[in-house]
Amino acid sequence: TFTHSDGHGNVVANGTWVATRLLSFQPYGCGVVLGIPLPPNLCGGKLVLRVLLTNSSSGQQFDGVLWMFCIIGPNPPNSHDEEDGEGAHLSIIGVNNFNKIVSGGNIYIKTN
Repeated sequence: TFTHSDGHGNVVANGTWVATRLLSFQPYGCGVVLGIPLPPNLCGGKLVLRVLLTNSSSGQQFDGVLWMFCIIGPNPPNSHDEEDGEGAHLSIIGVNNFNKIVSGGNIYIKTN
């Protein structure tokens, strides 16, 4: 789900999103974050997805691109070498570009 709020915290829109295509994944590695050991199956990277967002009240749909960053691993880029470099941002094609990272924990779990 998503909630879009204005600068005063008022809800502008909310709804659901679904990934429609994997655009890219750049792995940063596994098993360590900021020098702290973690289980070897916990991994990080930059995930880029094509998404379809649906406004709950109007039913309007919008195409977008969602970037999700997890800084786990020995090789995160310098721009993501602090905890506030972890999170996500979203570009709604032709409508809005939420280009400041919204911080929050992300994790990718290696299953094989």
